[in-house]
Amino acid sequence: MKFKTPLFILLISFAWSSVLMAQSETNSDDSYIRPPTSFHGNSVLSIGFGMGGYYPYTGTSAIESPNVTLSYEKAVFKNVGPGRIDLGALASYKSIYSSYMTYYGDYNYTQHWKYFILGTRVSYHINPFINKNIELYAGGMVAYYITVFNFTSNDPNTSDPADPGYSLTANHSPNFFALSVFSGIRSWISPHSGVWFELGYGYTTMAFGISYKI
Repeated sequence: MKFKTPLFILLISFAWSSVLMAQSETNSDDSYIRPPTSFHGNSVLSIGFGMGGYYPYTGTSAIESPNVTLSYEKAVFKNVGPGRIDLGALASYKSIYSSYMTYYGDYNYTQHWKYFILGTRVSYHINPFINKNIELYAGGMVAYYITVFNFTSNDPNTSDPADPGYSLTANHSPNFFALSVFSGIRSWISPHSGVWFELGYGYTTMAFGISYKI
């Protein structure tokens, strides 16, 4: 009896330590390193607003509207290192307004640019980051900028090269291609919706919005 009791305790201790080790490996490796499979099967639709960005226009003072953006993305290369690669598309609109007045205030000149942006994006997402609901990402975009320019003035002589308003009648921003880069963070606050924030250079400097899994 004295021999069997220590042996029984030893066997129980060994079994309990094996369970704890298996549980620890399952929680620390699979759940953290490998992203949830269900996430990769979904496409994501995002809407948001952006501020700043690089836009070629004339004038020292101008009023810029925020970018209104709509984007779509889908994971196409899964389990690439600690994350995945998404491909997608973006549509954005921005307006820039500039106004001038002569020294005596008899004539005024206004310039108005409207930018319609159509782009293709690629991004690399690290998921999960801190937990399964937060992901970091960075990427780039090539986009085509469709520019609509309007000029208005009560000056009847703007067609004269000697007139102060003559140079303002020209559109210095025709349609063009441009590159953008960005990095961001997205937090899923429910199984199908989340919020995101981006910093970048190109079509916008800072942007934020909401995302939906579709």
